[in-house]
Parts: sequence; C-alpha cells; structure tokens
Amino acid sequence: MAETIPCDYSKPATGTVSSTTVLEAAHQTLRDIREEQIHDMDTALKKLREERRKCEELLQLNASLKDQLEESHQTNEALTNDLQKLSNDWDILREELAIKEDEWKEEEQAFNEYYISEHNRLLNLWRDVVSVKRLFAEMKSTTERDLSKLRNEIISSSNEMTSACNSTNFTMKLQATAAQSTPSQKMQQQEEEHAVIVLKTEITALKQQHAADQHEIRTKDDRIDQLIREIRNLEERCGVSEAAVSQSVRMQEDIEVLASALRDIAHAVIQDAESRDADTKQASPHIHHLSPSGLIQQRSPKRSTRGSAIPAFAESTISAVRAALQKYQLTIRELQIKSQTNKEQILAMRKQCDNAEENAQMLNTKVAELISQLDTCRSQCAQLDQEKDMLQKSFNTVKLEKNALDKNKMELNSTMEALRNNYEKLQKTNNKLQKLCDNLEDEKMYLQNELGRISEDVDLKELSLRSEEDRCSKMREELLTLREDLSKTYLAKDMLEQQKLETDGLISQIEKSKGDLELELERVLLEKSDVQEILMKMEAMCSNHEQDKQRLQEELKKMTDERNKLANQCINQQGDLNSFTQKIFLE
Repeated sequence: MAETIPCDYSKPATGTVSSTTVLEAAHQTLRDIREEQIHDMDTALKKLREERRKCEELLQLNASLKDQLEESHQTNEALTNDLQKLSNDWDILREELAIKEDEWKEEEQAFNEYYISEHNRLLNLWRDVVSVKRLFAEMKSTTERDLSKLRNEIISSSNEMTSACNSTNFTMKLQATAAQSTPSQKMQQQEEEHAVIVLKTEITALKQQHAADQHEIRTKDDRIDQLIREIRNLEERCGVSEAAVSQSVRMQEDIEVLASALRDIAHAVIQDAESRDADTKQASPHIHHLSPSGLIQQRSPKRSTRGSAIPAFAESTISAVRAALQKYQLTIRELQIKSQTNKEQILAMRKQCDNAEENAQMLNTKVAELISQLDTCRSQCAQLDQEKDMLQKSFNTVKLEKNALDKNKMELNSTMEALRNNYEKLQKTNNKLQKLCDNLEDEKMYLQNELGRISEDVDLKELSLRSEEDRCSKMREELLTLREDLSKTYLAKDMLEQQKLETDGLISQIEKSKGDLELELERVLLEKSDVQEILMKMEAMCSNHEQDKQRLQEELKKMTDERNKLANQCINQQGDLNSFTQKIFLE
C-alpha cells in the first residue's frame, strides 16, 4: 500500500502545473498514513506474532515432511534396488525362457521331422505288409488249387493203378495156371510181376509224397496263422504308436498353452515395470518441487494456503507406494508359484519327452524286427516258389508216368481180353471133358457090372470061354485100352480138380482184393470228404482274409485321413508359431 500511493502522487505531480499544492497534498497524505500506521502497529505486532507462530508450525511441518521425504527416499531406493534385482531376475528368466523356447522349437521341429519320417516308414512298412499279404494270399490260392488238382490226379492215378494192378495180377495168375509149360509166357509173367512191383513202389512213393504234401500244407497253414497274428500285433503296435503321437501332440498343445501363459505373464510384468518406472519418474519431480516450496513460503504469505495440501499429497503418495509394493510382492509371490509350477510341468514334459523317445526307440527296434520278418517272409515266398516249381516238375513226371501207365494199361487190357478168350475156350473144353468123364463113369459102372456078371458066369462058361478065348483076348485088349482111357480120364479129372482148386483160390484172392479195394475206396472217400472239408475251411479263411483286407483298407483310408488332418494341424501350428515368433520379435 505504501508503494502504490507514491505512484499515485507522482502521476498528479506530472499532470498539474503548480507543484506546491501537490507537495502540500502529499505531505498531508503522508501524515495521515503515519498516523494510521501508528494506530495499526499494535494490530501489526499481533499479526507478526501470529505469522511467526504459523512459520514455526510450518517449519515443524517442513522438518517432519523432510523426515518423511528422507524415509520415502530410502524406501524408494530400497524399492528401486528390489525392482532392479527383480528386473535382472526377470531378464535372466526371460533369456532362459527364450532359450527354452528356442530349444522347444528345435525339439518340436525335430520331433515333427521324426514323427513324419516314422509315419512314412510305418506307411511304407504297412504297404509292404499288405503287398506281402496279398502275394501270400495269391500264392496260397494258387498252391491250394495246384495241390487240389495234384491230389485229384494222384487219387485217380492211384485208383487206376490199383485197378490195373489187380487186373494184371488176376490175368497173370490165369496165365500162370493156363500156360505153365511155355517159357516165353513165364518170362512175360516175370516182366509183368516186375512191372506190378514197380507200380506198387510208385504207388507207395506217391502216397508218401501225398502225405508230405499234406504235411507241407499244414505247416503253411500254421505259417499263415502266425503271419496273421503278426499282422494283428503290427496293427496293435501301430495303434499304440498313434496313441503316443496323439499324446505327444496334446503335450505339445499344453506346452504351447503354457508358453502363451508365460508370455502373457511376462508382458503383464513388463507393462507393470514400465508403469512403475513411469510412476517413479513422475514422483521424483513432485518431491523435488515440494522441497523448495517450503523455503519460498517464508517470503510470500499468500502461499500458506497451498501448504495445507502437501501432507495429504505426501500421505497419498506413501500409501500408493505401499499399495504398489504390496501388489508387487503379491505378483512376485504369484510369479514364484507359477514359476515353480512351470518348472514342475517342464520336468514332467521332459519326462514325457524321454518316454516318447524311449517309445520311438522301441518302435525303431520293432520296425527293424518287422523288416527282418518281412525279409524272412520274402525268403519263405521264394522257397515256396521253388517248392511250387519242384511240385510242378514232379507233377509233369507223374503225368508222364501216368501216360506210360495208360499205355501199359491198354496193353494189359488187350492181354486180358486174350486171356478171357482163352479162358472161355478152356471152359468149353472143360465142359466137354466133364461130359466125357460122365460118360466114362457110366461105362465104368456098366463094365463093372458086366465084369461081375462075367466072373459069376466064368465057371459056367469055362467051356464057352475056352471057345471064346480069342474073344476074351480081344476083350482083354479092349479092356487094356479102356483101362488106359480110364487112367487118362482119371488124370484129366485130377487136372480138372486141381484147376478147380486153383480157380477157387483165385476167386478167394479176388474176393480178398475186392474187399481191400472196397476198404481203400472207403478210405479214399473219407480222404475226399476230409479234403472237401479242408477246402471249405480254406474258402472260409479266404473269405475272412478278404474281409480283413477290406477292413484294413478302410483303416488305411482312416489313417490317411488322420495323417492329412495331422499334417493340416502341423501346418496351422507352424503358422501360429511363426506369427507368435513375429509378435515376440515385434514386442
């Protein structure tokens, strides 16, 4: 107020003409002001005392605020140190996570490559198994067809050979009885017996070969069953490997989820750290602004109204810092818990990866075993082809032998017809001789009666006998001739009886051979029924194999669809990983 008045005085002094009046007016105003100041001294002293008291209170507040500021500086330094440590730890963890993420990516890429290679190898192996199965089924059907043809031909040839042998045996015996004296017929008989023995040996050899073929068929059936079981085991192993692959895919998805969660946590912590850095940067100029404001308040009494807001601001800043510290400690604890859980999950994932590697090694060993089994199956197929060629050669030789036997059969049939004609002739002569024997027996009886009558009449007719000596001599001569004829007839009768006995023996042998043939026929029929049952079983097995083949083709289609789905999923996951890596690099 003292400053404004002289300014007002100077202005009229410059504006008026008479300076004396102005000076008087100014002196008057000065006197008035002095009087007012003298009157206001008491009030001014009171105001000064009040202002001093306020200044002392403000100084005390300033000292307490300085102490609080020093404490806040200390806490801020401790917090900055903790934040620095946490930021360092977080940088270390982030670097470790980046390294682990790179390792996970490399492991994922290696696992995907390994999975693709193993899947391709399994598909190739499955194709080889299917081709081997198809070839084996075709070879089995062809071998069964050839063996059935061979069996039928062997049975027919054995039947024909047995019939031919029986007929030749019968004819040879008839020839032996009919013509024992001729040496050429004996030689022919010996040759025929030798041929019969050779045929019997061939029949036994063919029977043995038939038994060996049946044994080979049984062994092949056992091998087929074993291969079917191995194929089922392979299917089960493929299912187990697919389950392991799906489990690894799920594990990979879990790892990606955990990685995304860790990235989100890292992003949130980084934002929190940045916000806290910004808050600390904003809080420091406020604190520096508060320290000079207390010094300026001694000069300007108008700023005393602003001093009342400083403690509230300081308390609010301290409470905010404490709340932020508590939140940060809570976040640190949560991060520690999450890091522990993540470490445990990483250990579990490593264990699962180790188990997956062990399963992969087991699958490699199993694939090697299956490849060796495939090689053995191929070698067995080659052996079966060789055996088939051998059987074809033996079948050709049997055909040639059959043709030779057919020729021998034709010759034997011709000889049989000749023998039948001779037998009919012999029967006719035998009938004639039988009639002659009957007549001679009648004559013998008559002669015996006559001789008895003559012996009785000898005594009575001695005289007549003497006269009739010539007649008796003639009669004796006739008797001698008759006796010779009788002896001849007796010899013929004995011969006929011997022939009859021989024919009875031949008939009994024929009946025995007929019984043997009937038994063999029954056995052949039983074998035929067994072979038919085996054929029915093989047809059922072929139908089952075709059904298994259709089922396997459907499963193969499903596997290809699943493989395409997995490939699409891998492509999508690779795209997601690339986008995620780009986001990480951008951040």
